[in-house]
Amino acid sequence: TSLHHLETEEEEFLKRYVNSRKYLFLLNQLLVIQSKEGLSTGKEGHKLMRELSKDPLLTNEKKALSFWAKYWFNTFWEIYYYLKKDFSHSSVFIKRRIELLECYPAILKSNPVRYVNSLNSLKTLYYMQKKYTDVFNRHGNMLTSNYAQNN
Repeated sequence: TSLHHLETEEEEFLKRYVNSRKYLFLLNQLLVIQSKEGLSTGKEGHKLMRELSKDPLLTNEKKALSFWAKYWFNTFWEIYYYLKKDFSHSSVFIKRRIELLECYPAILKSNPVRYVNSLNSLKTLYYMQKKYTDVFNRHGNMLTSNYAQNN
């Protein structure tokens, strides 16, 4: 029946919503550690970060059930590795976030700031890793070509 179908749809929506909120909560916990410890996270901060990173939801992106859950998953790991000063791994998760945004043109169009910030973060990490060719060549035209394509 259509009522049963609606109930099933509602249950799936709520499941995805709760899942997304859990990822956002994990990210917010990481940001609290960052705000207390600063960018030069000390031993206590690293211990808290390690404990937080062991959450079962963070073991595999496939556990993220929606766009936003995947977005928060990648943002969590980007910041986690950045705080650990592992810029190479951090840039991997920024790239995944950029690719995710590019797969959802409606979200990209409604909130281009997330995209621009992600590109700037990636360029900054390339610069910090002294990957100057990547800073100027690989993503030099990304903003104009991909964003224009999706508008």
